[in-house]
Amino acid sequence: ILFVVLGALCLPPGILALVNNAQAQSFDVRYDEACLPDGNVYEFFDGSSGGGGSLPQPFTVVDVQGNEQRDTIMRLLSVPGVKVQLTGNSQGVIEEPQQAVSGTDFVCTLAFTAPLTLERMPVYVHYRLTRFWQNHRRYAKSIAVKQLRKDTLEDALNEDTGPCDPRETSLDPDDNSLSRVVPCGLRALSIFNDTYTLARGELMQAGSSGDAGLEPVAVADDTIAWATDIKTMFGATPQSDNFNTVPSAATGRTIEPFFEENLQLGTGQVSGPLEGDQRFIVWMRPGRLSSFSKLWGTIAEAPIVKGEAFVVNVTNLFNTYAFDGEKYLRFSSDGILGAGSLAWGIAFLVMAGVYWALALAIFTAERLLAKQEFGDLSRCSWNTKRVQDDW
Repeated sequence: ILFVVLGALCLPPGILALVNNAQAQSFDVRYDEACLPDGNVYEFFDGSSGGGGSLPQPFTVVDVQGNEQRDTIMRLLSVPGVKVQLTGNSQGVIEEPQQAVSGTDFVCTLAFTAPLTLERMPVYVHYRLTRFWQNHRRYAKSIAVKQLRKDTLEDALNEDTGPCDPRETSLDPDDNSLSRVVPCGLRALSIFNDTYTLARGELMQAGSSGDAGLEPVAVADDTIAWATDIKTMFGATPQSDNFNTVPSAATGRTIEPFFEENLQLGTGQVSGPLEGDQRFIVWMRPGRLSSFSKLWGTIAEAPIVKGEAFVVNVTNLFNTYAFDGEKYLRFSSDGILGAGSLAWGIAFLVMAGVYWALALAIFTAERLLAKQEFGDLSRCSWNTKRVQDDW
């Protein structure tokens, strides 16, 4: 009877989880290869020598044939002063290439059509990474929690950064001096710094990102972090210090220290008090598996309809090419119980089946091993008690 009851208790949650999973919808848009497609040829220039038509001869040319070349491009783009220009693609040489730009202005434009409808609001925008082990013991431990809780830069710099090993300090390549880093640690060092701008509509001309027919989509980031993290884990430290200032050591591009004039640059830097940078806070909570998704923003103005055309401009900053990782944009909506989980529904139904199978097995075993035959009343309680009384 116990196993029958346990199975009955597992059945409703399993059904609800499957129903919720059917209501919660999501789809992914991969962009790591699309931003640097095979066959593209990029020329790199010393930006200090001028721009546009006055550019000197390129100091290197990269023909993309795989992740090795993509990794080289990302490392070159992280060098201050370097400019890049797309001069060829799989169709051949581009006769009138666009003007060379610096790394932070190197944006790729992707067009996609929504494969399904996301009608429950808000629509969540995630980024998804593969082959990135945030749950590695050394990586997960490399964080100074007390430093993050400080309200002033001076207090943060004076805090013990031992837990941040091996990223306690930053080496200045000019004089080989060591300076403390705020925020320190491998988690902060590897901050995800890709940025996106989203619009509804279709591109009228390939490669154009400013067509008049496009309707910008606002993606908010003020409700994406856990309230407990904001209140208890992060303080009002007003700026970063020596943070990702060495391009060769940075996972993505250099993230400049925070100053008021940098607030609107959109270059992925930690900007303003740490407790107000919710995308940074979301990144600092490690993923459980090597493939994970993290919330980047929410769309509250209108649902996404199947077949609707979108254009996304991606500032491709985060270098996953060095470890053959993949990058996706994920759009999702919740079900009646929140985010969908097929695994939970299947798990509850499997547990119910196991409990009922055990109940059936025990019942069958009792019938097979019992000494009493069907119709034998001699072993009934009233007859058994009478025999005992006779003794």
